[in-house]
Amino acid sequence: DVIWFKEGSTEAKNNFVEMINNYKGRVIQVFGSQYPESIDMVEARFFTGDMNYNVKNSDNVDEPWLDANFKGFPLISSLAKLTLMQNDIRQTENDVYATLMGKELKMSSKVNASNYTSLLITEKGAYYQGETFDGSVILGRKGGAQNPNSVELTLDGRSLSSSEYELIPGGIKLNVNAGSPGDHTIEGDLVFLEDGEESRIKVSQIYSVISKPNSAVISADKMNVVYRGVQNPITISIPGIQDAKVQASAPGLSRVQGSKYNLFPGAGREVNINVSGTLPDGNRVSSVSTFRIKDIPKPAGYFRGQSGSFTIPKSSLERGTVEARLEDFDFDLPLKVESFRFRAPGEPSMVINGDKLDSRAINTLSRIKNGQTVIISDIKVIIPSNPSYKLKQTSPISITIN
Repeated sequence: DVIWFKEGSTEAKNNFVEMINNYKGRVIQVFGSQYPESIDMVEARFFTGDMNYNVKNSDNVDEPWLDANFKGFPLISSLAKLTLMQNDIRQTENDVYATLMGKELKMSSKVNASNYTSLLITEKGAYYQGETFDGSVILGRKGGAQNPNSVELTLDGRSLSSSEYELIPGGIKLNVNAGSPGDHTIEGDLVFLEDGEESRIKVSQIYSVISKPNSAVISADKMNVVYRGVQNPITISIPGIQDAKVQASAPGLSRVQGSKYNLFPGAGREVNINVSGTLPDGNRVSSVSTFRIKDIPKPAGYFRGQSGSFTIPKSSLERGTVEARLEDFDFDLPLKVESFRFRAPGEPSMVINGDKLDSRAINTLSRIKNGQTVIISDIKVIIPSNPSYKLKQTSPISITIN
């Protein structure tokens, strides 16, 4: 706009148009008379309008060719058109040389290793063992291809920015993060400008991403065990399939998020987990895994951090708390003591609610001598998160007074 369309720029504008027409005339003069089929091609490549350098606009009104192609356009668009014009000049020069050497003007190049390379095109981005590979091997032209003038592509619905691809002859080279495991779709258009006309090449491609292994898979064949009464965390996935396309079912099984599940087993000695998924080719795969169901182990009674038989001062016994713990259990499962039975030598046993000695038990302790033993048994324990579950009988505690 600054060079050709500001006030007083008429001379510069006319000079540019005349330069194009002078070049076109000289090319036709050089070999157009001997090769008349080339005249239409040259006229089309360097067309600047009618005798007055006008073209019809969208309203079918005459408009200067330079205005119609450059006035008010973004800089990037004008640069693209000038680049295309440069490409047309180089191509015309090549055509002149080829024609004068007796080759066809249309540059129908021979098929050889210098001009072509082989390309592999597949219907999808990944194949599974046993499938039919239906890829196609085609020829691709080496060099001379035009870079796209613009790119309008999306990856999984997200528009690609210019920093995520590089323009190369005949296409683009992507530079994007592969993404999460599963299928990803690239769609849109590659836009080329030729003789001032826009040509859109549709793009619709799918590629697959699989999880990168970062550890060995090791399993104990005899240790597929889940516990009744607790939420057992389980990871369920099928390599190469998105978690959203994996279905898993079993009594008491619920999905937490993604590939993470919880299994809350019910009655019985075994539970089967059925898993199925849809592969990128639309086929379904399924499998079944069997887990043994075991009960929560027997709790052990604890008093002041000790279990079984031990000796403590009488004062410590009065202030202590009765507890129950699951020894060597894989789950951090809190337990609550609701009641227990207290037995002292020569005294009737008593049931105490809660987890501490009450006034009756403390009064009984006043009559106990050093060296005598009291027993805490029949410890009733519940799981606060699942109070209906019936735990096995808690082991008793034997305490000797010193």
